[in-house]
Amino acid sequence: MILTGKEIQAQMKSGNIKIEPAPKSFNPNSVNVTLGDTLLAYPRYVQFYLDGQVKWYTPETFKPFEININEPYMLSPDVVYLGYTNEITWSD
Repeated sequence: MILTGKEIQAQMKSGNIKIEPAPKSFNPNSVNVTLGDTLLAYPRYVQFYLDGQVKWYTPETFKPFEININEPYMLSPDVVYLGYTNEITWSD
């Protein structure tokens, strides 16, 4: 099911959708969320396969690091990044 921003807001008011902390802005078809301050970086020598398998080449394959969310951060094209949002979402 695809909900518009207005429908997401209506569902939040009725308690069917919960987002904490509450988002500050909505788009026509989405909610704006904020990026957490820790990323995991998977360097190029890690291979991801369509069936969900990952080939690990070293014991230190992923490297967690903190970013300053108030400053720009340049992503490298040969690295896969995994991050999280500051918001938690769920529904009943």
